[in-house]
Amino acid sequence: MTTAVIYSSAPITMNATTLAVSNLQLPHEVAVDGFRHSGNEFASVLAVSGAAPRVRFSTPFAAAYTLIGLKALKLTTCNIYLSKFSDGLKLATSTHRKWALTSSCTALACIRGASVSNRGLLMADVEIVFLSNDGQAHPLTASDANALPTLGSEPALHTLGPATINGTTTGGYLSCSLDLGAEITVALSDGDRFPRVAAYVGGTPIISCEHTDPVTLSTVTGLTGVALSSNFVQYFRTYDTSTHLSGTDGLSLTVASGRVVLDTIGSDNLAVATGSLRVLPLSTSTTHPIVVASGATVPSP
Repeated sequence: MTTAVIYSSAPITMNATTLAVSNLQLPHEVAVDGFRHSGNEFASVLAVSGAAPRVRFSTPFAAAYTLIGLKALKLTTCNIYLSKFSDGLKLATSTHRKWALTSSCTALACIRGASVSNRGLLMADVEIVFLSNDGQAHPLTASDANALPTLGSEPALHTLGPATINGTTTGGYLSCSLDLGAEITVALSDGDRFPRVAAYVGGTPIISCEHTDPVTLSTVTGLTGVALSSNFVQYFRTYDTSTHLSGTDGLSLTVASGRVVLDTIGSDNLAVATGSLRVLPLSTSTTHPIVVASGATVPSP
């Protein structure tokens, strides 16, 4: 009997940039149709019509945004790795599994969203859709005996900070999530086994937050929400690479136009009441309605 080999996640390379990886998933999405005919009780023949392979992984938000932005990025090179173990230890030799873009194939990458809880890490969820060059060749090629890539530097880390609503700083945030609502259209035609074309056609971004003081928050937003006149800004504190502590400099997400709505106020028995907040951004052009900035000064709540 063959003994199973143990593998673990490793960095991923996209257009010559290497990103740290957490929670890697590589769904192959193979389409298999069973044909049941002539009164048979069960399918007697199968047809594999193709697949739509993609990869999903988590990585620190700042690194993902720097590479991809808030829309989408075309990839001409992409390497996904699994690190191989032997005798309980990760091997230092070139023995690791790699899936690489097949020659002349491309891919489209986007950030699906990001999230952080109090004193947690701001992590982005990234998705990559792989595209065949002719519709018949699988866009990924697997190989073994590969060396693992190394990061150029450790990624910047951020945690939760306060926010401002139309210039009013509101402290007390417990969590924040960003759903970019990216709409990636993948086209299949002419009996192609694998997709050849994909496009970012738009998005419906929403920022959601949980807050410890729903009364003060409702005073700022009102019962039906408040239109943005002086921005909604969500701040994230940066961890210093020397002290490893979060300070007053950080990352910010700014929404200039849209509405802030207080969704739900709730409290369990003897628990602290919380309020959930939604920010719905607007844009009248192709400019993304959320602006990301580094080096932001985090206000005191």
